[in-house]
Amino acid sequence: MRFPHRIQQIQTILDSYKYPEPFAQPLKNYFKANPKFGSKDRKQLRELTFAYLRTGNLFAEFDLDKALGLSLILTGKTELFGKEEAFFNQGIYGEIARLPTIDERLKALQKIHPEISKEDIFTFSNLVSEGFKNEEFIESHLEQPLVWIRIQQGKEKLVEADLKQNFIYPLAEKYLGLGFAQDTKLTELQSFQKGWFWIQDASTQSAADYLGANENEIWWDCCAGAGGKTLCLADNVPSVKIY
Repeated sequence: MRFPHRIQQIQTILDSYKYPEPFAQPLKNYFKANPKFGSKDRKQLRELTFAYLRTGNLFAEFDLDKALGLSLILTGKTELFGKEEAFFNQGIYGEIARLPTIDERLKALQKIHPEISKEDIFTFSNLVSEGFKNEEFIESHLEQPLVWIRIQQGKEKLVEADLKQNFIYPLAEKYLGLGFAQDTKLTELQSFQKGWFWIQDASTQSAADYLGANENEIWWDCCAGAGGKTLCLADNVPSVKIY
């Protein structure tokens, strides 16, 4: 990894971002304008930029190269460092990078840089509802979320067999739901193409399962979303009539 070159590339991508578009858009634009980047380069740039963005304003007072390095240490992505980045791989920073949890790494970094505060990761904490687990919510920004799938009832064994055949294993499980790493090629599976499972975030699945519909009930879908919870509801209780 040629770290100085990456810093320049990341700075260009960040400078091209225009609110309120999703950050994925300037990445796509940059790759389109620079077709020389292969799949590994594109993946690395995505991981580097999102690791930096996840820390919010935590390292806003640092230059981009150091802020990025500290972000990678905090989020546990130091494998993206090149060998020449000895500053972050050795000494006290290397020791911090080897700590097992985000909380431990953050506290260790605060001893070196007492000016950084966890509240700077998510700067709208004052708007969060009372009773909400704010500490956990803030720390969740530092971890890349899993991609979740929802399995159609009765297709569990077929989907499981397809996953095993392709050496794909879930990192988390819930009722009819499985969580995988972001770069898992789930849509290439035959079980996906046959409609035996669909991509659906864990919160939507939990909301649908919480509804507790009974056989032959009539439900009114008055949400303006894509219908994900309704899809789960219909799969959970096929006799439900939905309008």
